[in-house]
This record gives sequence, structure tokens and C-alpha cells, in this order.
Amino acid sequence: MSTTDDTGTVVGILDTRVEAGQQCIISLDLMTAGQARQYWMLPGTYTIRAGRTGLLVTGTGLDEDQEHVLYRAGRPVAALPTLDGDHSVDPTVTYRVQRLVTGDWELIALH
Repeated sequence: MSTTDDTGTVVGILDTRVEAGQQCIISLDLMTAGQARQYWMLPGTYTIRAGRTGLLVTGTGLDEDQEHVLYRAGRPVAALPTLDGDHSVDPTVTYRVQRLVTGDWELIALH
């Protein structure tokens, strides 16, 4: 998948799961202050970018004063699972994740 709008290029639909109104990206945890959470995505928008400690996440419902890093099996990740397979994150690109009306989460590489 690769479509373009005025702000970026859609690179895929994240592979997610829903439980009790919250969603997660399959096989990934969000690490915050040493605590891992699997279900953390709420309806809204998130930004993902590479940082010193891994892929950093900011956005809806996340405390801006803390660092939030994506992990898989206790280790930082460099790729995000999409419905078409893992998308290797370009460390020079910032990504936006937004929920579509279908409930899917679109991954967009920003220009």
C-alpha cells in the first residue's frame, strides 16, 4: 500500500487488536517509566519517530512528560507490524498513526 495525500504517504494499516475499548499493535508493548502496557491506543492520533532508546510515541492519552517507547519481547523495535507485513521504520522520518472510521489504524510517513 502506498498512497499519498497532502501531508504524507500512507505506508500501511497497522496490525491491531481490540480489548475493552482499547487497542494495541500486535506483538508490541508500550514501555513507560519501566512499565509495559499492551493495550494503550485510544481513538485519536499518534506520532512515532526514532529516538535514542527506540521508537518513541506521543499522542492521545499519553503523558507528554514521559518517554513512551515501543518494545517487542523486552527489546526496542525498528519495524511496525502492518496487515501487509512488517514496515521497517526509516529513522529520518516521522510517522503519524490515525484511526480511520473503519476502526483500522493508518500508518503515514510524513513529508
